[in-house]
Amino acid sequence: MNRTSTISLSALAGAAVLATGVLMMNGGAAARPSADPRDAIVMGHGLEVIDSRTADHWVSGAQHVVTYTVTGETGQPPQDNEVERQEGLTYRTVHAHVDKVLWSKDGAPKPPAGTWDFRTYGSAFNNNDGAGTAKFALEGRPRVEAGHTYIAALRWRDDPCSDDPAKGTWGSLGSGAILPYDGEVIGQGEYEGRVRTAVQNKALMTEESPDGALAGKLAGQKVESLLEALKQAKPIQGFGADLAETCDPEDAAG
Repeated sequence: MNRTSTISLSALAGAAVLATGVLMMNGGAAARPSADPRDAIVMGHGLEVIDSRTADHWVSGAQHVVTYTVTGETGQPPQDNEVERQEGLTYRTVHAHVDKVLWSKDGAPKPPAGTWDFRTYGSAFNNNDGAGTAKFALEGRPRVEAGHTYIAALRWRDDPCSDDPAKGTWGSLGSGAILPYDGEVIGQGEYEGRVRTAVQNKALMTEESPDGALAGKLAGQKVESLLEALKQAKPIQGFGADLAETCDPEDAAG
């Protein structure tokens, strides 16, 4: 099964992906043709801002672990400079419903309840050669799409452009902190923009992640296995202490 389509993403180098803890790297997309252009997916590679592969990472860097179902999304237009060069990346606001809080760190702020909206990547476009627009997904994590359920380890990000501690956003700890969870089976559902069984996703997850990563380790299991892993996890001293976010004037203006 082809996982990507042929679209140049050279213009996307350095583009920030919000609510994921991932930063795009130069030359960050692989490309292979898809049989059906309507099914095209452009895959990107990312550089983790903070590690999120293991249960130790989750209990060290996250405030809550929740399950949520995506109910819809709202697309956002590309930036003017991207329209001008006819190549870039669009974003979307994902509309989700938090179904259940599975784990919380002592003293953590209240998790998002009920409706939860967050911003993430949407589509890659390149009209220079008539390639058009295709869904954009990062390797090693779900794209997060309507009708599917996920488990996520969440952390609160203060707004770096504001001194108000109430201003900020909830987002996943990183790419390893979002797991497919359709039918209450870990690893089953949408992953990298494709819907697969837990067995199929497990094969991808174990190929892409090192031993000990939760994604491949728990794929095909029930949530109790994750809860036990979190119970046995050991917090990492000083984890994420050097993580600093700077104010982006464009974000502040929006």
